[in-house]
Amino acid sequence: MTNTHKISYFQNKTWNEEISRTETMFCAELFFLLKKKDNLSKFITHFKLKHGNYDVGYEVSFYRDLSKEYNIKWEKFLHRAFDLALFSENDIYIIEAKAHDGFDNEQLDYFEEDKKLVLEILRKINPKTNVDIHLWALISSNYNPKSETKSIFEKIITWKDVSELYDNNKIFNRADGIHNK
Repeated sequence: MTNTHKISYFQNKTWNEEISRTETMFCAELFFLLKKKDNLSKFITHFKLKHGNYDVGYEVSFYRDLSKEYNIKWEKFLHRAFDLALFSENDIYIIEAKAHDGFDNEQLDYFEEDKKLVLEILRKINPKTNVDIHLWALISSNYNPKSETKSIFEKIITWKDVSELYDNNKIFNRADGIHNK
C-alpha cells in the first residue's frame, strides 16, 4: 500500500506526482530518499561528492539553530534555510533547489554570503574548524540560468539527473518538467 492516491476532486490526479509545484515538497522527497544509506552512497558516487560519512539535512535553518544551540550572538540570515545540506567532517554541501521558477538576484546575494558566513559561524563554535563549503544548484533541465547565476554555484545538477539516478522517479520527473509552466 502506498500513500499516493488519485483523488476524484483532482480529476483523478495525485497531489505529489501530478499537481504540486513547490521545490520544498520535491526536496522533502529527495531528503527521505537520501536518508537511506544505499541511496545516499549512490548520490555521492554519481555526483562525485568527496567521500565521507554524511548527515543529510532538509530545510536547514543553519544560522538560527547553531546560534541557539551554542548561544552565539548572530543576527545575519537567522531566518534563512538551506533546501538540502550534506554535512561531513571535512565538507558541507549546500544544495539550493528550484523547480517551476529560477533564482532571483536576492537569493543569489544570499548564496554569495553563505560561502563566507557558514565558515564564520562554525569558527565561533570551534576556531580551528577547517571545512570546505560547496554550493550546488538543483534545477530543472529546462532552466538555463544566466552565466552570472551559474558562476555562483560550484556545480549544477538537474531534477532529471536525480530522477534517472533513482529509476525515473515520477516526483523528480515532475520537478524537472514544470519549469515555467
